[in-house]
Amino acid sequence: MPEEKNLFQQIIDIEKEIKDLQPIVQKIKTLKEEKESLIMKAVEEAKKTNVYERDNLKLKNTPKKSNYVVPQAFQQRFPDIFYQIVKVPITKAKEMVGLDGLEGIVETEYIDNWKIIDLFFKEKGWGEDKE
Repeated sequence: MPEEKNLFQQIIDIEKEIKDLQPIVQKIKTLKEEKESLIMKAVEEAKKTNVYERDNLKLKNTPKKSNYVVPQAFQQRFPDIFYQIVKVPITKAKEMVGLDGLEGIVETEYIDNWKIIDLFFKEKGWGEDKE
């Protein structure tokens, strides 16, 4: 009967499989972006020409309902809670006000990020893991 792998080895095996699949994931992402770009181009063309069908293909819009909380209204109604849960994405903030505009108002928090390090490969200088 084969020996069962320990949890650490199972984690390493999954990490390797994830790494091996990254090119496929990237290809899917690229294809999705290309599809979205072509759909937007088709929508633009359809709006100009008022042609939404070609052969047996039809361009159809199916709006999706999306609810969101209006930040100003939530802040007015629940000010204490608002400041406990609000987080402004730093990337978006940089886009809007620039890095200089964020000076003095950015805090850093540390979040645990556990991983398994293959000591054999690290000892040999192979692999990407750094402590």
